[in-house]
Amino acid sequence: MRGQDQLYEIRHGTHVSNRAGVTLMTDWLDEWLAGLDHTHLTEKTYRSRVETHIRPYF
Repeated sequence: MRGQDQLYEIRHGTHVSNRAGVTLMTDWLDEWLAGLDHTHLTEKTYRSRVETHIRPYF
């Protein structure tokens, strides 16, 4: 059923490719971290985990 929906969208020009909004993980992380609205300690913990575990992986 999903395949038929996608074909319909392609034929009618409303399909959005999953590659159309490609954002690098590092850019997304920067935006996410900038948008945090938590206490200082929580934000510090999140930033530490991102920089220690997530960003090096990607």
